[in-house]
Amino acid sequence: MKMNLKVRKVSYFDDGRPLPPLSNTVNGSIFASVEVAGLAMRELINAVLKHSEDKLISRIIQIIPEKANLDPKGRNYIIDVVAETEDNEIVLLEVQMSPLFATNERSAIYGEKELSSKMVKSDRWSGIYKKLPRVIIVNILNFDLRKECTDFHQVIEPVYREEPRTVATKLHQQHNIQLPMFRNTEKDYTIDLHCWLTAICRAQDEGRSLREVVESDPELKRFAERSPGFMQYMERYQVIIGNRRTRREHYAWEVNSRLLEAEIATQKDLAEQHGIQIGEQRGEQRGIQIGEQRGIQIGEQRGIQIGVQRERTQHAKDLAVKMIQKNMLDEDIEEFTGLSPNEIQKIREQ
Repeated sequence: MKMNLKVRKVSYFDDGRPLPPLSNTVNGSIFASVEVAGLAMRELINAVLKHSEDKLISRIIQIIPEKANLDPKGRNYIIDVVAETEDNEIVLLEVQMSPLFATNERSAIYGEKELSSKMVKSDRWSGIYKKLPRVIIVNILNFDLRKECTDFHQVIEPVYREEPRTVATKLHQQHNIQLPMFRNTEKDYTIDLHCWLTAICRAQDEGRSLREVVESDPELKRFAERSPGFMQYMERYQVIIGNRRTRREHYAWEVNSRLLEAEIATQKDLAEQHGIQIGEQRGEQRGIQIGEQRGIQIGEQRGIQIGVQRERTQHAKDLAVKMIQKNMLDEDIEEFTGLSPNEIQKIREQ
C-alpha cells in the first residue's frame, strides 16, 4: 500500500519564544559560512570526534548550508562541510540536527554520493582509493534510533563480522548522537560533547535561549568561557532567533512536520489494516489449498487401503473354493483363510 503524503501551505502563530536549537532551519542559518561560524563548527565536530577518540579537525575550509525546501520529509538545510584534520587529511562532513526519517539510509546514500562525485572517467581503479576523501556524518537526533544500546553516541563504520572485529575501511564514518539517551546519562562537564549537548537539550526542553541556559548554570558558563567555538555558536544563535525570515521558515516547517507526523500515523494505521485484510485473505486461500491437498492425500491412502483389503478378501475366497472342492472341513477353511463361518457358508451355497 503506497503512502501518499502531502505538504500543505499552513498558517502559524509566532509567540515570540526563543527558537529551539535543534531546528534544522535555525542551524542552517547559524552555520551560514566559515567566516561567521567556522570556529563553532570545528569545535562541535571535534567534540564528537574526541568522544570517539578519532582524529580531530584543525580547520574548516568550507561550510555549505544547502537550503533544500520546507518539506518536513526532507532536511530543510543540509550542512555540508569541507575540513582538514591535524595530519593534513581533507575530509567531507555532513551535520544534521534531528533528521526525522531513514537516518542511516540517508547517511549511507550521502556518503556514496560524495565519494562517487570525486571520481572521473579517467581514474584508474587500482589507485582511485588514494584520492577519495573520508566522509564523516554527524546526526544529532532528538530520538533514540537504537534503543537497545547503552551509549548515547553510536559510531557506524564498516567492520569485519568475524573476530577480531576491526574496521575494514575509514572511508565512511557515521556518528549518531541520541539525545533522549544522553538526557539520562550522568553529565561530566570536563567532556566537551557533554557540555554542548547539555546546553542544547536544556534550551530545547525548557524553551529558553542558549544564553539564558548558560548564564543560569555555572558549569556551562565556565565551559563557554574556555570554548570560543561554543561562544560563537551561542552568539550566532542569539542573532538568528531574532531574524524574522528564519522564524517564519522555522514555524512553517514545524507546523508541516506535525501535520506530516499525524498523517504518517494515519497512513500506518490504514496500511496495518490493509495488511491484516490481505493476510486474512491469503491465509484463507492457503488454508483451502492445504485442505484440498490433505483431502487428496487422505483419499488416496484410503483408496489404496480399500483396494488392498478387497484383493486380500478375494484371494481368501478363491482359496476357500479350492478347499471346499477338496472336501475340507469348515474349521480348517476358517483357520487358513480368515473368513467367517457365514462367509464360508455363502461360498458353499454358490
